[in-house]
Amino acid sequence: MRPRAPSMPDWRPAAYWLLLTVRDAILKVRELATAEFATLRARLLKNRQVVEKPDANVGAVED
Repeated sequence: MRPRAPSMPDWRPAAYWLLLTVRDAILKVRELATAEFATLRARLLKNRQVVEKPDANVGAVED
């Protein structure tokens, strides 16, 4: 593992609390409400990839 720069903040606690908040906000009847953080992280990353690849037709101007 590569050592971090001393001035770099440790984002792991913030990421933990963010995922905990997301999990608590999900309705209890949904399967993600009891999901592990690895599952939530995977779903969030999958959704991010979809957003980062916009459709070529979105925003196209037709004459």
